[in-house]
Amino acid sequence: MITMQEAFKEAKKQGYPKYIPEEHDLVCNICGEPWDNWGVSHGDMTKEEKRLFYQGKGCPSCPSKKKEKNDETRN
Repeated sequence: MITMQEAFKEAKKQGYPKYIPEEHDLVCNICGEPWDNWGVSHGDMTKEEKRLFYQGKGCPSCPSKKKEKNDETRN
């Protein structure tokens, strides 16, 4: 069984989220946040967030993504 730390290392190396079958999670390749595989496609992310996530450009939990959202709500 692969650990979250190992999955994050593999995700960073491959440049897109790593799937952990035993946990049913996808690990973000930018910040290492685990996302439930079912949830990603059923409301945890918008379509745009999901597209970017699968392209390896981060998830809504990434520090840079949170900053962007905070900046948008202030304007």
